[in-house]
Amino acid sequence: IDSSTLAAIVGQCLQDYEDDKNSRTEWEETLARGLKLLGMSVEERNEPWAKACGIFHPVLLEAVVRGWAKSVKDLSPARGPAKTEIKSKKKGIAKRIRRTTDEVNSIIINDVPGYAEEQSRLSFMVHLSGSGFKKVYFNAATKKIEDRYVHPLDLIVPYGTTDLEMCPRICHRQMMFPSEVLQLMDKGVWRKVPLSAPVAVQREDAKEKQDETTGQKPVARPTQREILEFHVDLKIEEDGKNTGDSPVPYLIVIDKGTQEVLNIRRNWNEDSDFQRKKYFIAYQY
Repeated sequence: IDSSTLAAIVGQCLQDYEDDKNSRTEWEETLARGLKLLGMSVEERNEPWAKACGIFHPVLLEAVVRGWAKSVKDLSPARGPAKTEIKSKKKGIAKRIRRTTDEVNSIIINDVPGYAEEQSRLSFMVHLSGSGFKKVYFNAATKKIEDRYVHPLDLIVPYGTTDLEMCPRICHRQMMFPSEVLQLMDKGVWRKVPLSAPVAVQREDAKEKQDETTGQKPVARPTQREILEFHVDLKIEEDGKNTGDSPVPYLIVIDKGTQEVLNIRRNWNEDSDFQRKKYFIAYQY
């Protein structure tokens, strides 16, 4: 793909990203207020007088923790989350199902790093904000199945989206250390392109409130890169398999600071009719 086509793709993706992000400003403000109302951070107040008491009633936190505790017990049990129900009377089916269940649970427990921890983080945010997301995929760099929680602030979709499968574009924003980016380049997963030093990233109010809740704050010198991963339908003339008139699914990774395309590839199964590969799972309250 020539440089002019790449530049056009980057411009379109970044413009759509900003439009989609601006369409949910009020929701971000509501989430920031919800994080503050949890009352998990100490707040020094000077209004209406110096050292005024700054407490919040724990009713919201109690409700979130209660829902979180119940769902984690069911979704992340010690023996594994896979369950089956036998509805067939076919001979030997029960033994086959038990073997399949045990194998799935073994894979999740032993081969999917951090499954229980990611499920716990997801459950807490679902009960607080009403929605949460997980990203499940095969990591070409580590050669492992990844099952990762994605914060709602880091998954940007168009206004009016109700179903991720029918969504024309999905953007997953990730903060990555330069060493992670270089590793993906060295393994051939991403293009090898020169990148400048990381730049400061504008944080949403909800991110700041979450950092206050956990007692964290970013360092003065930026140490991470803002990487945007787009799952989007496009019409790319240079692709010999994209011969129809309709746009088809691609996965495009862009370094937002330099606007360099780090990765662009087809995002459909070879034996399907341009059906987009599934990476994200939406959880609703």
